[in-house]
Amino acid sequence: MLINGRFDYFSRGINEAPAEYETRKDKFPDLFIEENILLYYPWPKYFFTSKKNPKLADRIERGLRIMLQDGSFDRHLMKYHKIDIEKANLKNRRLFKIDNPLLPSTAPLDQKELWFYPF
Repeated sequence: MLINGRFDYFSRGINEAPAEYETRKDKFPDLFIEENILLYYPWPKYFFTSKKNPKLADRIERGLRIMLQDGSFDRHLMKYHKIDIEKANLKNRRLFKIDNPLLPSTAPLDQKELWFYPF
């Protein structure tokens, strides 16, 4: 749809754009990753568990909070995404922060430690 001019851009995550570009660049040589603009909006990842197993939900949340406190969450994140984050050259992009109207009112936007913010 990009190549046919049906829209001007397709927003992708830092971890999505490079791989998707690599698999399509030969077939679509006019496709490219924009290098000057960065769109930032909160886009959470959730774990869903059965309502019949609240202990599991609690265990997952406690484990993730421990990882956030001891730094192991960030180490794990960087183990798998550091190269993509560095390739994105974030510090040299013009940042546009956008609210996400799809978030539920319960989204913990005030808990900064839960959100990746590269600046």
